Amino acid sequence: MARTIRWGILATGGIAKSFTQDLLVDPKTRGNDKVVHAVVAAASSSGVARAEDFLKTVGAPADAKAYGTYQDLANDPDVDIIYVATPHSHHYQDSMLCLEAGKNVLCEKAFTVNAAQTRRLVEKAREKNVFLMEAVWTRYFPISIYVRDLISSGRLGQVQRVFADTSVNCDPERTWPDGKHRMVNPDLAGGSLLDLGIYSLTWVFQTLYTTQPEGRQPPKVLGSIRKYPQTGVDEMTTILLTFPREEGDAHGIASTTLRADSDADGKGTAGPAVRVQGDKGELQVWPPLYRPTKSKLILSDGTIEDKKWPQPGTDGEGLGMFWEADEAALALVEGRKEGQFESLEESIVIMEVMDEVRKQNELRYPDKIETTDYPAWSVMSSLSHFNFHDFADWQMQQTPRHSISTVGSGTEEGAGISFWDPSLSPALSTPRTPPSSQIKPQRSEFCSTLLFNPPIAVSFAKGSSVFKLKYGRVEVRKDAAGNLRSLELSDHDRFDTSLIHNFPNTRLPIPHLERPYIATQPSTFRVSFLEEQTVQTAGTLFQAKPDYTFEKWEDCIRLQEAILSQTVLFVAGIAQAKSKGRGEECISQNLRVLQSRSGRQIILFFANSQRKEAKKYVSVSLDSIDQFDAGKKANKPVVLKLGNSTDVTTALKTLTIQFLDEHDQMVFLRRLYKTDRVREFDHEQDRVVRAQQIYATIDRQPFQWIVVLVAGIGFFLDGYTLFASNIALPMLSYVYWPTETSGRRVTYINIATLAGTLFGQVFFGILADKHGRKRMYGVELVLLIAATLGVVMCSTGVDGSMNVFAWITFWRVLVGIGVGADYPLSAVITAELAPTKHRPRMMASVFFMQPLGQIAGNIVSLIVVAASQSQGDDNLPRTVDVMWRWVIGLGVVPGVLAVAFRFAIPETPRFLLEIEDDPIKAEFDATPLFGGDRDGTNTELESAATWESPPSAASHSFDDVILPAPMMPDSSQWTPMGPPPVTLNSKWQLSREDIIQYFWNEGNWRTLFGTASTWLLLDFSFYGIGLSSPQFLAKTWGNLRLSNDTPHPPWEIDDTGTKSLYQQLMATSVHALVILNVGSFLGMVIMILFASRVNRVTLQKVGFCVLAIIFVILGSIFIALPISGGPGIIAMYIIAQTAFNFGPNATTYIISAEAFPTRFRSSCHGISAGAGKLGSILVQIFSAYYKFGSSSTSHHSSKRYGTIIIVFAVVMLVGAVITHFMIPDMQEKREKGSGWTTVGRNKTLEELALGRMGARSQSIARARRVQR
Repeated sequence: MARTIRWGILATGGIAKSFTQDLLVDPKTRGNDKVVHAVVAAASSSGVARAEDFLKTVGAPADAKAYGTYQDLANDPDVDIIYVATPHSHHYQDSMLCLEAGKNVLCEKAFTVNAAQTRRLVEKAREKNVFLMEAVWTRYFPISIYVRDLISSGRLGQVQRVFADTSVNCDPERTWPDGKHRMVNPDLAGGSLLDLGIYSLTWVFQTLYTTQPEGRQPPKVLGSIRKYPQTGVDEMTTILLTFPREEGDAHGIASTTLRADSDADGKGTAGPAVRVQGDKGELQVWPPLYRPTKSKLILSDGTIEDKKWPQPGTDGEGLGMFWEADEAALALVEGRKEGQFESLEESIVIMEVMDEVRKQNELRYPDKIETTDYPAWSVMSSLSHFNFHDFADWQMQQTPRHSISTVGSGTEEGAGISFWDPSLSPALSTPRTPPSSQIKPQRSEFCSTLLFNPPIAVSFAKGSSVFKLKYGRVEVRKDAAGNLRSLELSDHDRFDTSLIHNFPNTRLPIPHLERPYIATQPSTFRVSFLEEQTVQTAGTLFQAKPDYTFEKWEDCIRLQEAILSQTVLFVAGIAQAKSKGRGEECISQNLRVLQSRSGRQIILFFANSQRKEAKKYVSVSLDSIDQFDAGKKANKPVVLKLGNSTDVTTALKTLTIQFLDEHDQMVFLRRLYKTDRVREFDHEQDRVVRAQQIYATIDRQPFQWIVVLVAGIGFFLDGYTLFASNIALPMLSYVYWPTETSGRRVTYINIATLAGTLFGQVFFGILADKHGRKRMYGVELVLLIAATLGVVMCSTGVDGSMNVFAWITFWRVLVGIGVGADYPLSAVITAELAPTKHRPRMMASVFFMQPLGQIAGNIVSLIVVAASQSQGDDNLPRTVDVMWRWVIGLGVVPGVLAVAFRFAIPETPRFLLEIEDDPIKAEFDATPLFGGDRDGTNTELESAATWESPPSAASHSFDDVILPAPMMPDSSQWTPMGPPPVTLNSKWQLSREDIIQYFWNEGNWRTLFGTASTWLLLDFSFYGIGLSSPQFLAKTWGNLRLSNDTPHPPWEIDDTGTKSLYQQLMATSVHALVILNVGSFLGMVIMILFASRVNRVTLQKVGFCVLAIIFVILGSIFIALPISGGPGIIAMYIIAQTAFNFGPNATTYIISAEAFPTRFRSSCHGISAGAGKLGSILVQIFSAYYKFGSSSTSHHSSKRYGTIIIVFAVVMLVGAVITHFMIPDMQEKREKGSGWTTVGRNKTLEELALGRMGARSQSIARARRVQR
């Protein structure tokens, strides 16, 4: 018969709730029929009511007892065992209390703060003859039992070493800026070691120590700690443990940090967090280590066993804490005094390890928590626990409380609430004076006056201008029913109202608390009203959305409480309610909780939802809230969980308020293009903050596949069009100029195409900077499609009435313009819509579509030729005429599919921010609008008020003075003195002075010269080699069969009569597919994989050098040996194509779109790309008269060709030199001593736009909105 074990729960926080709910899961469901768990009592240091709420929440029996002190729980005779769930800084005192009372104890990990405390607890347990165990729940999971059994069975052989890591990137400065949170607070034994490191040590010990026989020796310890600068606790710890064994020492490495994640994406992509390596194989365990999800056994005989370990908690099964509870209960049934999977001796050894690590690194906690004195309540009283439900009674409590939040499994009593700022938490060192005592009734029963020193700043937009004023006095006026009617603002010593903020139609005027996080700037305390409000001044009424900005957090709270007639209990820095599709929005929100007049009802709402959607507020009772769960990773939302009985739907219907227009015609496109976020922040009046929010939102997005596909389809068509011509032009030459052997017509057509490309690159690049990227995008694709169809429809007409050469040349020029336009537009749009970390890979992926287009062109030509062979040789010119039209014409198909997406793509956020919508120019001094003359007197009202003289109006800056802003007689006073303000939507205008300042005075011409000249040198060499010529391809293949004495047309590669025209054309396609496309495809695949992992400027430099080496080898072969083709030469060309694409061909395209400011970016990319095409044109003209890639098979011709290739090698070296000296890094510099492939993060486009002057750039200071 199963024995009932009666549990008492000491503390009532989140971990206690999880454990207790697990207790109530029937042990029979997991095969345990020996025990039954019963919760008979719980105690809270906050009082009996809190304990009662806890028991009700977890579903304990109705007769379970609630205690307001831990001592009462320890004295309860009906309790068999007590679970201690307080913070680990409290474990020693609370466990000792229970042991002294003769109670069995299961104490949360880490056992205590130090080994001395653990020893005292063990001694006391043995003295009292009671059970004691550390609740390291991971040891009792089935996977842990499996691992220990596996090691004991010998399948892994002798375990040689173990690696274990438990790390969570908490971003402590941002998450816990005050340093008082338990994770970084030395008074609470903060740091990563005791909280997270215990799991790493658990895995090392249970694989290298637990499984060893009696007489095992403790390990030798070498530890390294990096301390958190603000408080001195450990933020990163790595421990090397050497376990003595007769057969040879074993090593264990345990690591933990608050600065990185063991599992970065939460999906196990990072691989195992535990590796147990034996001499017969290896066992891997995936994170999180406290609740592992899977394991893999890899044996040296080739055996691989993958096992899944589903986490409990999915179907009401609990979290998995019941296994440690079962072990404790079975120990009581069996009469054991400690756990069988972690002895008390082992717990002491682990604590000794942590002590030694702290000692080696001079880390010590305060004496008040390191002491072994008992009792020490006088010391511990300042660490009283805090939990969410205490908020309701907060103002009635006299003892200050601390906010504790959950990380990992957590051991604290408090609920999981994260705060951005210390002032956000009500856990102050002294009780805060109730805000009501600061509001002094003045003129009537329904008017309250608040005085602010320093004054608050009020800003709003009127028309196209932004006004900013400062006031020290605010009168809050309400009607008889308590509804807010207006805010009347004036100066401290003036009682005539300067500005009235009315609320005539607002049902519930809840302001939005804006606290955007900007790493380089201090946080702003601001209350915003996102719906239109009525503002009145000087007898003028207008609609606006006022912002109130405060220097003090207390002042920010005071105004909110006066407006809402509620007590603002707390504001959590990162929070979300469970809702569909709003995770992105929630990352930046503040959750505010208001206490109702009844004291038990609260209103929960998001205070700074940044998007144009209906804002929903929920009013629920405290009893309806189950818990707050902290996000699994730093900076992730806290989740509010409501009880099953809460009718949230009804609550939302009654409390929904429409702040902004919910209808959005671009909903589909916004989902498609997730980095298009500009218009979602239109309500943000602080333009610097607005830009920061937009950039931060862009950078939070994942890889933007839709942007890559839309931009890439155009590039696919570009590659297809340009390189399909290399197959189609010989066909066209056969049809219209069959006897011409010079090939100059084909060369002229190619030059015309390249000239059109050059023009399109430069012209459309400049237009995109002037008129926008979106406006030009799509137009060039339509032009390319139309021009391609124009080429397809070219003909000689009836009896030669049309000049087919002229028409083909004309249409190919237009094709070139369309192709050229796509270079800067696709590059710039991709760069500006890409998150910073994904920008290189996205651009490389777009460029990858070009070799795919080349491959498609070759495959289509093969298919067309193969399909046409059935026509025979009866009317061969007609058949070939159809063939070239199909080859070229089919290229428009993907283009037609892409047109709709091209026109629908949004304008890039950076263009809208930095060119279309210049926020800096929208700010100006508002003093003349509300004040009097510039000398500080008001001639209209003869006011005696004075203020400091503001800067000249031309500076357009705000003045930090209190504006008396007297009443003005009419609206004409709104006209500002001095020059008129620049509007919010002022376009940046290109000027000669800006160009001279940025490029010449600040030296950025060197960067443009570097990007343009390297592209020119690259294309000069590669177009000069003549790889695309059918005869050159056949020559390289070793399959050229032409007489040396007779000139031959461009399409002919065999005049022996053994091959038909079909066979020659198919051979040309095969040759191109292998020699050209294999290398380019492979190179771009590698480029995509490593675009963000290598220094792109260094890659370009090294790529030029590699190409120079390849060219020298090829040239030497052609000069020294009487060969011009064969497998070896083919392999060299494939390697060259690989280096070409995993190198300068891709980097010139990417770097040119990164290196320049938004206002010059497209132009500079177009100029750089145009320089490349200029190089290709020059070498085409040269090759037309000096045929160094001719069909001749003579050794003299090969020697001449080899010499030219060596000249091109020198050109490549020049490109490497220019890259080194002229092009700045696009990534942060690598650390000294690291490899050349080691790089820092990608620089943002805003950082790169600063150019060579950096922060000293005057051009950027004038024209840039914000530097991130």
